[in-house]
Amino acid sequence: FAAFAAGLLIYLAIPMRAASHPAVNWGRAVDLSGLWWLASGRMYFGFFFAGFPDVLRPRLLLFAQTLFFAFGPVGLILSAVGAAQWRRRDGLWRVAAWSFGVYSLFALLYGAQDFPAYLLPAVGGMAIWLGKGVESVAAWTGARAKAGRPLTLALAALALGLPVIWTYPRVDASRATGA
Repeated sequence: FAAFAAGLLIYLAIPMRAASHPAVNWGRAVDLSGLWWLASGRMYFGFFFAGFPDVLRPRLLLFAQTLFFAFGPVGLILSAVGAAQWRRRDGLWRVAAWSFGVYSLFALLYGAQDFPAYLLPAVGGMAIWLGKGVESVAAWTGARAKAGRPLTLALAALALGLPVIWTYPRVDASRATGA
């Protein structure tokens, strides 16, 4: 309780700072109602279900494209294998499922134009499943052939690494001086 209460002390700083009339005073949080408006994210509530259901189809397509470009076809298959092959639904599987499900739903229903950025935790959940998928396939091939496990791991590294190499020149911002 003490640690939780100590963490909330940061919210005392907001009204004190707002009362000092700073140049930027977002929400003017000098009282409880202003503090609640700021801390609850009230200004963003209008973005939920904005444009729904008209935006759902294009968002689903962009969602699928985002996952395809993040993982590639091999990565998507291995992620599905990992999610399905997890025999014991342990804490890590639940974290991956929660991360993927909740953040995917949030990104699809939240009306911000940069909604693919909200998919990053969902991609993290899929990455956990991808690792489990590689492990499952490598164990399966290793049980059938002596070179099966190392060959599977090498092919998975190649299939997952090549998209990184192909994509890097398009996203390399090391020479971008516009900002």
